Amino acid sequence: SNGLVYFRSSIERLVESKLCWEDPYYELSLKLHNHLLECEHVLGNIEGMEAVIQQVYSHARTEPDKLHAQYFEVYSKRGLDNDRYTECVDAGLRMLSQYGIDIPANPTEKHLASARMKMTILLRGRSIAAVSKFPISTDPELVAPLKLAQITLGFAALCNRHTVMALLSRRILMLVLIKKGITMNLPFVIGALAGPFRREERYEKMADYLSTFECLLDRFSHENGTKEFLLSKFNLYTIFTCLQTEFHDTIPIFVQLTRDLIAIGEVDPGLGAGMQSILSPFLTALPVQLLEPRLVRLAEIATNLRKRSFVVFFSMMRQFLFNLQGGTHSSSYPTVFDGDIFDEMSGVDAAAKKHHSRDTFTFRLLLAVIFDDELAMDEMIEKLDAFPVFDAIVLREHIRMCFVGLASLILGRKTDLQKKWATKCMRYFEKLTRYGSPNAEPVYICFQALSKPSAEAFEDAIDVLDGLAMVHLSAIMNERYAIWQIAKRPDKLVVFDEDEPSHVDYLKRSIGLFNEWGARAKVDQMHEKYSFLPTTMEESSSSLMFKAISRQCKRNSLDSLPASIGVGTI
Repeated sequence: SNGLVYFRSSIERLVESKLCWEDPYYELSLKLHNHLLECEHVLGNIEGMEAVIQQVYSHARTEPDKLHAQYFEVYSKRGLDNDRYTECVDAGLRMLSQYGIDIPANPTEKHLASARMKMTILLRGRSIAAVSKFPISTDPELVAPLKLAQITLGFAALCNRHTVMALLSRRILMLVLIKKGITMNLPFVIGALAGPFRREERYEKMADYLSTFECLLDRFSHENGTKEFLLSKFNLYTIFTCLQTEFHDTIPIFVQLTRDLIAIGEVDPGLGAGMQSILSPFLTALPVQLLEPRLVRLAEIATNLRKRSFVVFFSMMRQFLFNLQGGTHSSSYPTVFDGDIFDEMSGVDAAAKKHHSRDTFTFRLLLAVIFDDELAMDEMIEKLDAFPVFDAIVLREHIRMCFVGLASLILGRKTDLQKKWATKCMRYFEKLTRYGSPNAEPVYICFQALSKPSAEAFEDAIDVLDGLAMVHLSAIMNERYAIWQIAKRPDKLVVFDEDEPSHVDYLKRSIGLFNEWGARAKVDQMHEKYSFLPTTMEESSSSLMFKAISRQCKRNSLDSLPASIGVGTI
């Protein structure tokens, strides 16, 4: 806000002196207007942005001088609620057409096939990595289209205009191959080209583009902190890196991206990074009580930034945690969302809730698996069947496929839908395991144990989960192993061989692990469900890895973000 005052004051002085946009003050006038435009954007002042943009368009002497204003005109189309993404894409395509990049609003397969063929010809047998060796260019004919393409691709991803993304990214790569130069916007474009390979589960092909993406980011590491660099880094980790990197290693990255992106006015990706800074610790099985303060802070930020969709997501996640922990804020039943923090069926924020229905169904399914609610498992599998597998956010896709697979196998693949999803999820994690994803293998080994249960299969899965300190999955698999043992020998429900581990030992261990995780409502349910267990039991103690990861999460908390952050105070 201080910058806004200074830049406005400087421009006013030039205007009063009748020197604004006149020689020798033209360059100064352009820089002041561009800096003012950036401030208006960061503060979310749409009307202020539009006024500055018109001033630049009226007085700029060359097309390159208009680029900054063109870039932010695309942003300005988001509207006051930051949700008119389609209009942003259309504006970006109009701007690009001025630079000879003509992309139809709805590209056909014919357009895409033609672009693929031309791109192949221009590569001349080289791999995509060849572009990473090109020199950094300042050619306006390359700089302007790449800058506008990055922002247009970003908004196209938000409104699922995948054919626009596919055609535009190929056209931009063709331009790069012709000009033989690169800019800091190219990594984002390469990411857009790699996206379809991940969607099609062609991970080896995706890896070629991913390594080029990373190489290009390294070449522009001196630009770290700029809008273009941070958006490319966010794209890299959100869509790809989580396939290759252990989830707990991404926690500090998403926390930092949350801070940096919101600070420069990139509200949607900033809150998207915040969302992933919650999903990563959840997948890492950090104690659930560590996540509540983060969620409260993120919900406050989203509220002040008028992002109702994110407010709904963070509120839903808080309700999920309260259902796990039990207490006054929990829902009427663990596998439904009707608590005082989030009520799925209330009319408040109905549109935002509909937008997040996939997330709501996914986390209700998690609760159904955890609380062994077979009716809820079956219901949520049916509801989630309507949604495509692919999710731009790897973490969210992983959670959904993991628990849809677990639920389908736990239910015994009795229906065609359960068989379909059990098979699909098994193949999904098998492919990722072959690709070398460290996060896929523990899930796949759980699937194998549930698919073909045996003492050896369950014990192997539990050993792997314990080694990775995946407390929540280990707790689930310990209970499933005990249930399998009980089903095999119901006559030995209470009497067992003290020389070997029995269902009682695995139930006790499951209770201890759920207690470690913070799922007190589940612990209470197990004590009630398995009444033959001793009333007092030694709780499982945290492993060194679990404690280390917990400390990492605390160190990278969001406490440095001011609680009052808002449109006027970023």
